[in-house]
Amino acid sequence: MITTPVTAMHENGVTYYTPAQIQYSFGFPEDKTVCQWCPFCYASGELKRYVCRITGELLPYPFTSRGMRCPVIFEDKEVE
Repeated sequence: MITTPVTAMHENGVTYYTPAQIQYSFGFPEDKTVCQWCPFCYASGELKRYVCRITGELLPYPFTSRGMRCPVIFEDKEVE
């Protein structure tokens, strides 16, 4: 077993977090822009409650809508 010493931690826990962001591109199939098709949507537990991995929001209608706190930004389609 490999162990790494925790040297960046304050003795009483973390003193602050450094802000960071991520940009991740993915697609929805055939304009079906509901949670069901999002890679960040998953079914949690035995009751299969759908949850967003980004916001932690419970998703009551993942097959017909997006969550109220959905952070996904859609790109404009180019008109040919």
